[in-house]
Amino acid sequence: MPQKTIKAQKSDEAILFEDVWFSYGSTPIIEKASFNVHEKEMISIVGPNGGGKTTLLKLMLGLIKPDKGNINVLGQTVENGRKHIGYMPQHLQFDPLFPVTVKDIVLMGRLGKRLGGRYTQDDRRIVQSILEELDILEFSHHLFSDLSGGQRQRALIARALTCEPEILLLDEPTANVDVAAEARVFDIIRRLNDRMTILIVSHDLGFVSNLVKRVICVNRTVVVHPTSEISGEIIQEVYGGNLRMIRHDHKYQEGYHNDGIH
Repeated sequence: MPQKTIKAQKSDEAILFEDVWFSYGSTPIIEKASFNVHEKEMISIVGPNGGGKTTLLKLMLGLIKPDKGNINVLGQTVENGRKHIGYMPQHLQFDPLFPVTVKDIVLMGRLGKRLGGRYTQDDRRIVQSILEELDILEFSHHLFSDLSGGQRQRALIARALTCEPEILLLDEPTANVDVAAEARVFDIIRRLNDRMTILIVSHDLGFVSNLVKRVICVNRTVVVHPTSEISGEIIQEVYGGNLRMIRHDHKYQEGYHNDGIH
């Protein structure tokens, strides 16, 4: 019997955090996080290393559970809503000597839609369509280890898209790519945002400031602010202490927010 697809419930909020706390043992990582992400919104997550950005993604994906507080995904529990999330990790752990092709990597994104057995014709049709959309069909039979940095990033985005998500989480999508590849990823993300909600974790504040209107600042506590104009000097300074690209002189009035360190 084919697996039954659970349709996401209609909600104006793609993701909702309400007073969420999380610790690893006795070490607090996330405290009193309350914020929302609207449907079809593109928003970025910024913060220092160890500030809790990856933990926030894991909470959205249901890979870890909060110590207290509530998280909803598309108006559902995380356990149900995560079926509608596509996730692109910053790094893919694989043996470079193992002969895995780009098509093999992208097909892996269909595993959550199946109950075992071989990939179906429908799986392969969806994968081919996404490879064409991201302009990497010509590399489908190339070894993943032979790709350039930008080609690998597009392959990982393609894998995240094969589950046909309503929400896309991208962890450092422009890491280790050149300027031309970054521009290509930029165009892809803009197009995808026409049909899905996108959250981008990035250290490249110049990149995300051209894409988003709101930024989630994470450094144990979580604060949401509107983006403002950003310069090259501010990009250099931002993780040195003064995050001036965000208007921290006032709180963002739409949705949830908390005071915190950022």
